Amino acid sequence: MGCTGCQMARSELSPAGTDNILALQSVESQAVGSAACSFLTRSFVIASNQPGLLVDATFAEELLGMFPNLGEHACKQNGIGFYQDKIIGSSLPHLIEHLAIDQMVSKQRLAGNSQAIAGFTKWIDHSKGLALVRLRVPVGLADSGDDEEAVKAAIKLVNAYYAKA
Repeated sequence: MGCTGCQMARSELSPAGTDNILALQSVESQAVGSAACSFLTRSFVIASNQPGLLVDATFAEELLGMFPNLGEHACKQNGIGFYQDKIIGSSLPHLIEHLAIDQMVSKQRLAGNSQAIAGFTKWIDHSKGLALVRLRVPVGLADSGDDEEAVKAAIKLVNAYYAKA
């Protein structure tokens, strides 16, 4: 359900260097909800040069140590549960979804806010390494660019981990 007066915006981003596993390719926004446009659905196209690469136990342990709330995220991948039970074997775009949500929720908590943020990840074209990460975020976070910043930070973290591996 869209709201009157809200428009879809699209920005094309150039992929990162070939040494990186992941790059943010594009971003789209669409208002959802009431006429007040309280939430935006932001769609991030993630390009991966290794689409078959999955989160292993070592990386999962490191991430759960760095982000203690990450494992507590609700997650519907392969049935309803918690991300701590699904992180090992997760695709990297799915990991990006959860890392971005974790960063945005942490920032909201520091500001005294508690609006829900939800995400969804699917492969657009696995053979080309293109995945879609959708985040449903409060308008304020999207307007400030916090959601895109969180996705970029998550991509940078994942790329840094695999660069040292």
